[in-house]
Amino acid sequence: MSNSSSKYLHSIDFLRGFTALGVVVYHFLNHEDANGYLLPASGAVRSASQVLPPIVFVFFSLSGFVIAMSMHRNQFQLKSIGGFLGRRWVRIEIPYLASILVYLAIIIAWSLKDGSGISIDLARLFHHIFYTIPFTDYAWYNEIYWTLALEFQFYIIIALVFPLFNSNNWKVRYGSLALFSAIGLFIDDNRIVMQYAPMFVVGIILYFHHFSATKTHPFAYGLIALCIVQIGYAFDIMAAVYITISLIVIPFAMSKKNVFALIGRMGYSLYLIHGAAGGSLLYFLAKNELSTPVKYVAIVGAILFSIGISYLFYRLIELPSIKGAQRVAFGNKPKKLDKK
Repeated sequence: MSNSSSKYLHSIDFLRGFTALGVVVYHFLNHEDANGYLLPASGAVRSASQVLPPIVFVFFSLSGFVIAMSMHRNQFQLKSIGGFLGRRWVRIEIPYLASILVYLAIIIAWSLKDGSGISIDLARLFHHIFYTIPFTDYAWYNEIYWTLALEFQFYIIIALVFPLFNSNNWKVRYGSLALFSAIGLFIDDNRIVMQYAPMFVVGIILYFHHFSATKTHPFAYGLIALCIVQIGYAFDIMAAVYITISLIVIPFAMSKKNVFALIGRMGYSLYLIHGAAGGSLLYFLAKNELSTPVKYVAIVGAILFSIGISYLFYRLIELPSIKGAQRVAFGNKPKKLDKK
């Protein structure tokens, strides 16, 4: 493996931070609660923010890249499935479950305030734990959880087919990646990860083509281009644009002190609980009559408040889960820090 492949890429943290902030800004500019919308739909800023939702798909391309890197560096084999999924569970599931407890605490607090009594639907909680909410009539506690359900589907699939993606035979490698991406054209169900396959595939290809010592092949560029076209066709142009930009940014060396990289290190925490933190703050502020300029100040305050609370969540919950994931071995290589 080349030396460059063993270096931590701060560009990944940069993109995580930038993407997480994009999601936060969109949600707060379009904040809605019992008080109604914070900003009018006809406002120029809120209208302009409608280009932001597809930025969330960048997380999928980053996952493709980072998971391929982790599996390749650890010399993943099929017999390592248990260890691989165990590491992903510790890394992703523990902060996820902790964030669910935060939202349940908010639900309980509102129930006590309204005097309506505490009522937690255990079936709904069960489906959250196993990411099966999309296959029921229940709603997510947090609207962003749908992406985590797709992520875990991806982990299971890549654990089964990674030996094909990692093949030294370029026909097997790119043929299997092309097939995985193309399946999405025939599965019109947004609850299934297959529809989002090209977003993960471009990240996988980028890792193998530019950052591993594995022999590359010119077909990689063509397959990336086809995946980008498929993304633009199946979703929208902005999704293709955001993912293309992310692929361009990943190879660049960046300082770990870059503000977006700093936020990106706790980007998962920010993504999980910005609604509980900043969203709750906006609710209480919106109960008052606010002028438009003050509303924008409130949104900035909600963003900063969310970052602050997310840092605490990161230190208390996410960082221990990262360290715990380190202790879960898989493959034939020594355990490494997996910041994904």
